[in-house]
Amino acid sequence: MDTRDDVPATYRWMVQHRRLVLAIAAGAAGFVALVVSWIGVSDTVIVADQLSYIASGGLIGLFLLGVAAMAYWGEQRERELSRLTEIEVYLGAIARALNLAEESPAAEHDIRSPDRRLIEA
Repeated sequence: MDTRDDVPATYRWMVQHRRLVLAIAAGAAGFVALVVSWIGVSDTVIVADQLSYIASGGLIGLFLLGVAAMAYWGEQRERELSRLTEIEVYLGAIARALNLAEESPAAEHDIRSPDRRLIEA
């Protein structure tokens, strides 16, 4: 998460957790759209008029709730990845302190390395 110095302190949390802010805003807007659509459908007896409420408010509400779910999932994933990075750095420091760290660069053991052979003789 990036912390910018030009952002006022009162908005710094919102900048750091922008996906969470997006999830809250989209979830609230989606819930409001669903409630407005439901109220419109419940006040109308004619099915043809009800379809317009379902098509406009219902689908928009469901779309916004989907956006909220994906933004929240992205925020949680980012937190997990940052925590795993912290743990990796911590374990690397312990390995270096105990002289357990390998001297070779990590690229030699990376399976994405283009010069790694699948079958070694």
